[in-house]
Amino acid sequence: MRNRAALLALAAAAVLFSGCLEDNGLTDPGTCQAPKLAIPTLNGDTVTTANGVKYLEPLVGNGATAQATSQVTVTYNGYLTDGTLFARGSLSVLNLPDVIPGFREGVVGMKAGGIRRLIIPPAQGFGTAGSGSCVPSGATLIFDVNLVGSVL
Repeated sequence: MRNRAALLALAAAAVLFSGCLEDNGLTDPGTCQAPKLAIPTLNGDTVTTANGVKYLEPLVGNGATAQATSQVTVTYNGYLTDGTLFARGSLSVLNLPDVIPGFREGVVGMKAGGIRRLIIPPAQGFGTAGSGSCVPSGATLIFDVNLVGSVL
């Protein structure tokens, strides 16, 4: 029941901010015109990869599995740890080799139809350079990702 409530909260947040930010393909975070939000609560066991990327998976999909070289169709919201919504992708097609390392690492192994929260340390995100006017130097990134489909 908790997972269902969390997923509903995540869906509501996506609808609420559907017009606030442009899709940016994870590489052009834009101008941070959205307010700071309470990041939706998701439940699940946290997995930490060898590179320090953490993820939890409140909904495991049952479709094709994303590989490091996959082109994937996703929806996502990207937050800074203070709740700033800096990225939003509504039905975005991404080539995993072309995205930040932590996003790629967190999506690999997901099955289509699944949802994951990625917590990406600075070294696997935009590092000390930050990105645009919204992602500061050394920022930890949080992405809620829904893997709609994967082309292997």
